[in-house]
Amino acid sequence: MSFLKDKEMLITAFFILVFSSTSLSYWLLDYSWLEQQRITQLLLVSVASAALLLGYLRHPGIFAAPGNIVLLPLILGLSSALLSQHPQWALKEWAKYVSSVALIFFLGHVLRQTAAQQVVLFILLITSALLAVQFFSFYLASFFTGTRDVSPYLMYPGFDNPRFYGQFQIMLIPILHGLSFQRGWHKKLFNQNVIYLALLLQWCIVWALAGRGVLLGLCAACAITLLATGARYKALLLQVLVLAMAGAVLYFLLFFCIPEWAGLSRDIPSSLRFGLSKRDVLWHGAWEMIQAHPLLGVGPLHYSAVWNHIGAHPHQATLQFLAEWGIPATLLFLFSIMSGMLRGMNRIRNNTNALDAALWIALLASLTLAQVDGVFAMPYTEGWLAIIAGLALARWRNPENAVTTTYSLRRGIFSILLLMATTIIARILIVDVPLLHETSIKFYEEHNIGSPPRFWDQGWIPM
Repeated sequence: MSFLKDKEMLITAFFILVFSSTSLSYWLLDYSWLEQQRITQLLLVSVASAALLLGYLRHPGIFAAPGNIVLLPLILGLSSALLSQHPQWALKEWAKYVSSVALIFFLGHVLRQTAAQQVVLFILLITSALLAVQFFSFYLASFFTGTRDVSPYLMYPGFDNPRFYGQFQIMLIPILHGLSFQRGWHKKLFNQNVIYLALLLQWCIVWALAGRGVLLGLCAACAITLLATGARYKALLLQVLVLAMAGAVLYFLLFFCIPEWAGLSRDIPSSLRFGLSKRDVLWHGAWEMIQAHPLLGVGPLHYSAVWNHIGAHPHQATLQFLAEWGIPATLLFLFSIMSGMLRGMNRIRNNTNALDAALWIALLASLTLAQVDGVFAMPYTEGWLAIIAGLALARWRNPENAVTTTYSLRRGIFSILLLMATTIIARILIVDVPLLHETSIKFYEEHNIGSPPRFWDQGWIPM
């Protein structure tokens, strides 16, 4: 059985590594960064889904199945997709979420050993360090280019938009803080100086890209952690504050003082904005959909079936699910998320492990950001959110709740849903992906509109 677990972990680590690398390197030259990340996200979740299905067949006593509170909204979402205006698109979105749930539960099993957790955390650390190196390599290059222009918006090549980078940072930064407090198992694999340097640079990038949503989410999550746990994690929270301020100082030095001294032009975001940036228009559109279709919604992904000149999703996760999946499914999803977060809170209240607290802060901060941004629309964010949720499940699951039943109706229903979702994703990868570039060009030529991202870089369901 240990060989089986090792093989599962090696395969899982490989696909997580491939997925993570899509913010660092342009592997698929005919695709945008977002499309490249979507393809590898679908590969990751489909592999996890297939592994979970095989596990149910071969080792029925090992893998858990989602509870009824998760299963029922998935069934409601399937009904919504089949009844929607464009079922072929709604089913793609539905399959992505079913397979993401499978990824969480699969990782909840394969990451139960500390060594397996180390692998995922090491991939996260290396990704963060290389992203910071990339950013500051572009910064140094700006001193020697013909334009001699220092603009942070030209220094994050792995993402189509600075907000997408921020969505990753809001999960990354708390976990790096938690890693810096590990005194035992991490010494050989994780260098504390590298962690501190990566944190300093990542905080500087947050300020440079004017990540107001990132700051809001992290401040809210840290404040709630302080209120919920008292002084238990004061060292962790103090470190967050100190490095955030150090990052701000470094940002001011690199993007104001040094360019002024060197005579470079500066295209710097003027300040952190506090307006809604037309989100109120998007939210009003979602509210109209909720009123018109309260039970099953307009269908997964179908906010992007109604053209507007701002965005293909409402930049608010709760409204997005209410509009697209309906009120009952959304309430069940919210109840499931709250239950998981309460389990995490009980965990960090009853121990002093800074990594568990950091995981909880990362998840809470990301969920907070989701209320003002497209966290549940961007593939890199969705993929890492599922990975971190799976890691949290592995660490927070009670050993006495291990699965021992050989079969249950719940597992049978989930297996059917998972088989459907895996088939849909396989069709996307085999049939849709090779034609994606040509399809996007044709869309632009026919409709002459921009491409607010949603499922693919071209974010609107074909008109």
